[in-house]
Order: sequence, then C-alpha cells, then structure tokens
Amino acid sequence: MFQWKGAPFFGGALGCLLRLLTITVCSNYSHYMKNYTRYPLLIVLFLLLLVPVYTQGQGSVSLIMAPILAAVNDDTEPNPPLPPPPILDPVEWQGRIWQQNDDGNRYNWYDAIHYCDTLDLNGYSDWMLPSKDELKSLVVCTNGTPTPLPDCHADGCVCGDQIDDPYKGFESPTIDKAFTCRPDNYWTSSPNPADDARRVNFERGGAAAYERSAEYYVRCVRPQ
Repeated sequence: MFQWKGAPFFGGALGCLLRLLTITVCSNYSHYMKNYTRYPLLIVLFLLLLVPVYTQGQGSVSLIMAPILAAVNDDTEPNPPLPPPPILDPVEWQGRIWQQNDDGNRYNWYDAIHYCDTLDLNGYSDWMLPSKDELKSLVVCTNGTPTPLPDCHADGCVCGDQIDDPYKGFESPTIDKAFTCRPDNYWTSSPNPADDARRVNFERGGAAAYERSAEYYVRCVRPQ
C-alpha cells in the first residue's frame, strides 16, 4: 500500500492553520459577522474545514481533508505486467535445432548475443545467436516468392508488397508453422561494416542492417 511519508507533516501543518483561522475568526467574531459580505470565501473555507464527514478507517475528518487523505492512502495497485510467453521445446528445422519461440523481450545487439550465449534450454547450453544466412533460412513466402531472399530494402527483397503487385497475398509472419513468431524484427549475429548489425524482418521476410543499439527479438540456434 502506498504511504506518503509527508502526510503527518502536512496534516499537522493544516491543523495548525485551522487552529489559527479559528482563533482569528473567533477573536474578531463581531467584525466578521458585520462585514460577512466582504469575506465570503474565507467563511466558506472556514466552514468546510470544520464540517466533519466520515470515511472508513479515518474516523471523522473535514470535507477538505477527506479527499486529501483518500488520495494519500490510496492502496489501489496498478495492473501487473503481462507475463512473458512460455519458452516451448526446441524445433528441428533443416538439420538444426532452433528455439521454437522468443522470450517476449527485446534486446540490443550486444544483449542479444549474451542472451543466447547464456541460454539453458531443454538440457542444452550451447545456444548462439544465428547468423544472417542462418536466420534467413527460416523465411517462408507463401505466395511463391523464391527464398532465400536477397539483402535490400526494395520490394524484390521481401516476400511481397502488400499494396502493389507483382507480389501480393503472402502470409505474415513469414516463417514455417512449426515456429511461433512475431511479424517483427529479429537480431542476427552478423555485423555490418558501418558499425551496424543485420536483422531479419518476419513481417515481410527481408533482411537489412540497423544500428546495434536498436532493440529487437531474439531466436537462438544450436551449432551444427
């Protein structure tokens, strides 16, 4: 439960202000009553501070203090984050053992390499981040576009353009049904001369280089 450490001080200060206001008004009662039209805001504030209301667990507090105390002692918990998807058993694909799905987290390139190097899954601890060509070997284009695809950003380097011809009507994510995959980017271990690294996009099947600080998903593979 959230507890505001400054609540006792705030409450004490407000109590002192209330006492001071009470003494001031009472000592000049006749003056305020004769000139009440000049002090409407002061009188309303004074009455609100004095009128008690009951709130559960707080006892009798004023109309002004009630919402303040309710906010300070609000024990409503935020919605918990969704748990990551379970890591399923590895899949054998074209003679290689692959991680069946990702762990639901995004990593920069350096952390992606570390994740695979330290992964212990299904009794295996020799996992590694796949190279560009290894990860591209998982791409499947259901519209008949031949694979493996070349490395570029043009329409001819992906399974197809979802808007224009000549390629249209492929399924996304562009991967075999044996895998659980997101239509998103996955890191490879292949560096790029411009201090970038290669990633494979399983929304359309293309591969390209991006800065190593970018955060993408990871699918590990065991060595041959």
